Amino acid sequence: MAEVAVAARPDTILGWFRKLVARKFDGSKFRQAVGRPRTDKAVKDLILRIPQENPSWGYDHEAEPADQA
Repeated sequence: MAEVAVAARPDTILGWFRKLVARKFDGSKFRQAVGRPRTDKAVKDLILRIPQENPSWGYDHEAEPADQA
């Protein structure tokens, strides 16, 4: 440390130390991704397959009224 102190000004050494501490304790190891997790490709494929297998199930598909069931 004494050799470094001779080669650099005290303000420079304190700046290096502050950056070192800031990097060490920035919390990046503990951060998680923000938002909803991604949907698996298998689930997406199943969802996209439903309308292809059931073309009569459209927006205007009329469900049977509950009282007639």
